[in-house]
Amino acid sequence: LAINPPNTPVVHGIVTFYSINPALPAGIMFDQTTGYILGTPTALSSPNNYTITALNPGGTAVTTINLGVINPP
Repeated sequence: LAINPPNTPVVHGIVTFYSINPALPAGIMFDQTTGYILGTPTALSSPNNYTITALNPGGTAVTTINLGVINPP
């Protein structure tokens, strides 16, 4: 599993389920079918590490991203 701009997961095989932990900041959603991160943040959030897991009958793949919500300059 790799996250490529714009947040497009790349996997080998068919992923049956994606998960993320911990929960994303307010207004940002995680699609458990596609692994896409979507939405518009509604509150500021300090940078945090998020673990994304892809699951299929052959096993799991895990990656970590760092995401925060800041005020634009």
